[in-house]
Amino acid sequence: MLFLLINHVVLNILIKILIICFLTIAGFHAVAQQYLVLQKTGTVKNFKYQVGNEITVKVLRGEYVFSGRISQIKDSSFVLNSLDEIYLSEITHVYRQRNFVRVLSKVLLFGGVGYVGLEGVNGLINDYSPVISQTTLIISASMVATSFALRPFYTRSFDTREKYVLKILDFEKLE
Repeated sequence: MLFLLINHVVLNILIKILIICFLTIAGFHAVAQQYLVLQKTGTVKNFKYQVGNEITVKVLRGEYVFSGRISQIKDSSFVLNSLDEIYLSEITHVYRQRNFVRVLSKVLLFGGVGYVGLEGVNGLINDYSPVISQTTLIISASMVATSFALRPFYTRSFDTREKYVLKILDFEKLE
Protein backbone atom coordinates (compact mmCIF):
# COMPACT_ATOMS: atom_id res chain seq x y z
CA MET A 1 0.00 0.00 0.00
CA LEU A 2 2.80 2.39 0.91
CA PHE A 3 4.55 1.46 -2.33
CA LEU A 4 1.50 2.46 -4.42
CA LEU A 5 1.24 5.79 -2.58
CA ILE A 6 4.92 6.56 -3.23
CA ASN A 7 4.53 5.65 -6.93
CA HIS A 8 1.51 7.93 -7.21
CA VAL A 9 3.37 10.88 -5.62
CA VAL A 10 6.44 10.31 -7.81
CA LEU A 11 4.27 10.08 -10.93
CA ASN A 12 2.52 13.39 -10.07
CA ILE A 13 5.88 15.12 -9.56
CA LEU A 14 7.20 13.72 -12.83
CA ILE A 15 4.13 14.93 -14.74
CA LYS A 16 4.50 18.42 -13.25
CA ILE A 17 8.19 18.55 -14.19
CA LEU A 18 7.39 17.48 -17.76
CA ILE A 19 4.70 20.17 -18.06
CA ILE A 20 7.07 22.85 -16.76
CA CYS A 21 9.80 21.72 -19.19
CA PHE A 22 7.35 21.74 -22.11
CA LEU A 23 6.08 25.24 -21.30
CA THR A 24 9.63 26.54 -20.89
CA ILE A 25 10.73 25.12 -24.25
CA ALA A 26 7.56 26.44 -25.92
CA GLY A 27 8.36 29.92 -24.57
CA PHE A 28 11.70 29.92 -26.40
CA HIS A 29 9.89 29.66 -29.70
CA ALA A 30 7.49 32.52 -29.04
CA VAL A 31 8.04 35.42 -31.40
CA ALA A 32 7.37 39.03 -30.50
CA GLN A 33 5.09 40.81 -32.91
CA GLN A 34 4.92 44.25 -34.37
CA TYR A 35 1.68 46.18 -34.18
CA LEU A 36 0.42 49.19 -36.08
CA VAL A 37 -1.62 51.19 -33.57
CA LEU A 38 -4.14 53.92 -34.31
CA GLN A 39 -4.59 55.82 -31.06
CA LYS A 40 -6.63 58.84 -30.07
CA THR A 41 -4.33 61.43 -28.51
CA GLY A 42 -4.83 61.90 -24.79
CA THR A 43 -6.75 58.65 -24.29
CA VAL A 44 -6.07 54.95 -24.15
CA LYS A 45 -8.60 54.18 -26.89
CA ASN A 46 -6.83 52.49 -29.80
CA PHE A 47 -7.13 50.07 -32.69
CA LYS A 48 -4.37 47.52 -33.29
CA TYR A 49 -3.39 46.08 -36.65
CA GLN A 50 -0.94 43.26 -37.20
CA VAL A 51 0.36 41.33 -40.18
CA GLY A 52 -2.59 39.77 -42.00
CA ASN A 53 -5.18 42.41 -41.01
CA GLU A 54 -7.11 44.46 -43.57
CA ILE A 55 -6.59 48.23 -43.55
CA THR A 56 -7.64 51.18 -45.72
CA VAL A 57 -5.61 54.42 -45.65
CA LYS A 58 -5.49 57.71 -47.51
CA VAL A 59 -2.06 59.24 -48.22
CA LEU A 60 -0.88 62.81 -48.78
CA ARG A 61 0.60 62.54 -52.27
CA GLY A 62 -2.22 62.54 -54.76
CA GLU A 63 -4.71 61.76 -52.01
CA TYR A 64 -4.73 58.11 -53.08
CA VAL A 65 -6.63 55.54 -51.04
CA PHE A 66 -4.83 52.25 -50.48
CA SER A 67 -6.64 49.20 -49.22
CA GLY A 68 -5.42 45.70 -48.57
CA ARG A 69 -3.92 43.18 -46.22
CA ILE A 70 -0.85 44.14 -44.20
CA SER A 71 1.97 41.83 -45.29
CA GLN A 72 4.88 43.40 -43.38
CA ILE A 73 5.37 46.02 -40.65
CA LYS A 74 8.67 47.90 -40.62
CA ASP A 75 10.10 50.64 -38.37
CA SER A 76 8.28 53.61 -39.92
CA SER A 77 6.16 51.99 -42.63
CA PHE A 78 4.12 48.97 -43.55
CA VAL A 79 3.59 46.98 -46.74
CA LEU A 80 0.15 46.31 -48.22
CA ASN A 81 -0.51 43.20 -50.34
CA SER A 82 3.27 42.68 -50.64
CA LEU A 83 3.30 45.58 -53.15
CA ASP A 84 2.85 49.05 -51.71
CA GLU A 85 5.07 50.39 -48.94
CA ILE A 86 3.26 53.14 -47.06
CA TYR A 87 5.08 55.43 -44.64
CA LEU A 88 3.26 56.54 -41.51
CA SER A 89 4.22 60.17 -42.12
CA GLU A 90 2.30 60.14 -45.43
CA ILE A 91 -1.01 58.84 -44.04
CA THR A 92 -3.76 61.41 -43.55
CA HIS A 93 -6.76 59.15 -42.86
CA VAL A 94 -7.42 55.61 -41.71
CA TYR A 95 -10.78 54.09 -42.58
CA ARG A 96 -12.47 51.40 -40.49
CA GLN A 97 -15.55 49.41 -41.43
CA ARG A 98 -18.52 49.56 -39.09
CA ASN A 99 -19.87 46.06 -39.37
CA PHE A 100 -22.73 46.67 -36.94
CA VAL A 101 -24.10 49.52 -39.07
CA ARG A 102 -23.73 47.43 -42.23
CA VAL A 103 -25.60 44.48 -40.69
CA LEU A 104 -28.30 46.75 -39.26
CA SER A 105 -28.79 48.32 -42.69
CA LYS A 106 -29.21 44.93 -44.36
CA VAL A 107 -31.62 43.76 -41.65
CA LEU A 108 -33.75 46.88 -42.14
CA LEU A 109 -33.71 46.47 -45.92
CA PHE A 110 -34.73 42.81 -45.91
CA GLY A 111 -37.13 43.38 -43.01
CA GLY A 112 -38.93 46.18 -44.86
CA VAL A 113 -39.18 44.23 -48.11
CA GLY A 114 -40.11 41.04 -46.26
CA TYR A 115 -42.80 42.81 -44.23
CA VAL A 116 -44.52 44.12 -47.39
CA GLY A 117 -44.24 40.69 -49.02
CA LEU A 118 -45.62 38.89 -45.99
CA GLU A 119 -48.47 41.37 -45.62
CA GLY A 120 -49.24 41.05 -49.33
CA VAL A 121 -49.37 37.26 -49.22
CA ASN A 122 -51.49 37.40 -46.06
CA GLY A 123 -53.84 39.91 -47.69
CA LEU A 124 -54.25 37.72 -50.79
CA ILE A 125 -54.91 34.58 -48.74
CA ASN A 126 -57.52 36.27 -46.52
CA ASP A 127 -59.13 38.32 -49.34
CA TYR A 128 -58.54 41.74 -47.78
CA SER A 129 -59.82 44.60 -49.92
CA PRO A 130 -56.63 46.63 -49.90
CA VAL A 131 -54.14 43.75 -50.11
CA ILE A 132 -51.46 45.86 -48.42
CA SER A 133 -52.57 48.51 -45.94
CA GLN A 134 -51.26 52.06 -46.01
CA THR A 135 -49.72 51.64 -42.54
CA THR A 136 -47.73 48.63 -43.72
CA LEU A 137 -46.46 50.57 -46.72
CA ILE A 138 -45.37 53.48 -44.52
CA ILE A 139 -43.56 51.20 -42.06
CA SER A 140 -41.85 49.21 -44.83
CA ALA A 141 -40.85 52.32 -46.75
CA SER A 142 -39.42 53.81 -43.56
CA MET A 143 -37.36 50.68 -42.93
CA VAL A 144 -36.01 50.62 -46.49
CA ALA A 145 -35.30 54.37 -46.44
CA THR A 146 -33.45 54.04 -43.12
CA SER A 147 -31.44 51.20 -44.62
CA PHE A 148 -30.29 53.42 -47.48
CA ALA A 149 -29.74 56.39 -45.14
CA LEU A 150 -27.27 54.31 -43.10
CA ARG A 151 -25.00 53.65 -46.11
CA PRO A 152 -22.77 56.73 -45.61
CA PHE A 153 -22.07 55.51 -42.07
CA TYR A 154 -20.62 52.12 -43.16
CA THR A 155 -17.07 53.48 -42.95
CA ARG A 156 -15.59 55.68 -40.24
CA SER A 157 -12.72 58.02 -41.04
CA PHE A 158 -9.94 58.75 -38.54
CA ASP A 159 -7.91 61.88 -39.34
CA THR A 160 -4.27 61.25 -38.36
CA ARG A 161 -3.40 64.93 -38.72
CA GLU A 162 -5.68 66.04 -35.88
CA LYS A 163 -7.02 63.73 -33.17
CA TYR A 164 -5.44 60.38 -34.00
CA VAL A 165 -1.84 59.17 -34.14
CA LEU A 166 -0.39 56.17 -35.95
CA LYS A 167 2.44 54.35 -34.19
CA ILE A 168 4.34 51.14 -34.68
CA LEU A 169 4.91 49.09 -31.55
CA ASP A 170 7.92 46.84 -32.06
CA PHE A 171 8.23 44.29 -29.28
CA GLU A 172 11.22 42.61 -30.97
CA LYS A 173 13.50 45.52 -30.01
CA LEU A 174 12.63 45.25 -26.33
CA GLU A 175 14.57 42.00 -25.94
